[in-house]
Amino acid sequence: MIKIYEYTNYLDEKHIEWLKKYLQAYENAFILISHDLDFLNSVVNIICHLENKLLTRYIGNYESFIKVYEANKLQLRAAYNRQQDEISKLEEYIAKNKSK
Repeated sequence: MIKIYEYTNYLDEKHIEWLKKYLQAYENAFILISHDLDFLNSVVNIICHLENKLLTRYIGNYESFIKVYEANKLQLRAAYNRQQDEISKLEEYIAKNKSK
């Protein structure tokens, strides 16, 4: 069984600062799960996001990930809406010209 702890919940400010510095200097990859956004922003520089069976790698901290992710969602929504408009126009055209 894998146990996941929110380590910063049990640490005082001094020890949180020590952990930040330790992780910033750590040379290997690690997985960090935290709800402390300030802690995440100060420690991580790559975000791997899994959505719809697709793993996407983002460079930067959590804050920059959110900005890029939201911008990508807006672009996808706009492309979807344009596609739906085009489909509607084509269906209308086909319905009008089907009997001719």
